[in-house]
Amino acid sequence: MLNGHIESVNSVAFSSNGGCIVSGSWDNSVLVWDALTGEGQLLLNGHTDWVNSVAFSSDGSHIVSGSWDNSVWVWDALMGEEMLLLNGHTQSVNSVAFSSNGSHIVSGSWDNSVRVWDALTGDGSLIDSGSDNSAQVWGTSMQDQVSRYTWEKIAKPTHALEFTGWLLSTCGEYIMFVPPGESRAHHGLPTGFLYL
Repeated sequence: MLNGHIESVNSVAFSSNGGCIVSGSWDNSVLVWDALTGEGQLLLNGHTDWVNSVAFSSDGSHIVSGSWDNSVWVWDALMGEEMLLLNGHTQSVNSVAFSSNGSHIVSGSWDNSVRVWDALTGDGSLIDSGSDNSAQVWGTSMQDQVSRYTWEKIAKPTHALEFTGWLLSTCGEYIMFVPPGESRAHHGLPTGFLYL
């Protein structure tokens, strides 16, 4: 049993090599533990409210944490030093993760936004800001999304193209079906006819 937090623990994660565990708590702290001995190694203080989410980078060298204080922090996992403070969300940050190569961080918030941050510079961009309770798949930039996928269309006798609802890869492979409707229109996706 790992004892050290004085309030509820909201999030835990293993390092990729299994040697360490990171935890985030309502006591506003992040703790790093030795997974074999259960001993606390680092206490990371900086958040001013509950820590909702924690994650290790794939190489185990960094930790990211998201908090009720609307911030995302990046920490050196070996020394416990703050590397970056990422501000941009206007409400609680509920989820954080590193990309598989460690170059980017993604964060999700109660402000209905998803942000992607450069893990070295802290530069961030808004990927989605919606409140329709849907899950979406995005590239790391809007241009990536547009260049990777296309909507299947069929010709109609009225010289119009109708979107079938199928999302296709650039090779023409069927990826997923999205029924036409209000949710697609809300996100600027085609919903009906495109006249030529």
